[in-house]
Amino acid sequence: MWLDNKMVVGGTLLLIGATQLQWLRTNFGDMNIVTLPMLGDVTPLRALGILATASGAYILYDCCFPKEFGF
Repeated sequence: MWLDNKMVVGGTLLLIGATQLQWLRTNFGDMNIVTLPMLGDVTPLRALGILATASGAYILYDCCFPKEFGF
């Protein structure tokens, strides 16, 4: 699955970490991509946060739940 791809995880972690620097945050992380009625402004930093959370959850699920129990 693409959520545990090393390129996806590494790129996401790199960009999220780099946005802690103010230049990247103000020029990339906080720009508005689209506004959704129920969610508000969608920014690249929020989208990367969702991707990082889903990737982390999938990796933990894949390594911690035994296959013989059908998970």
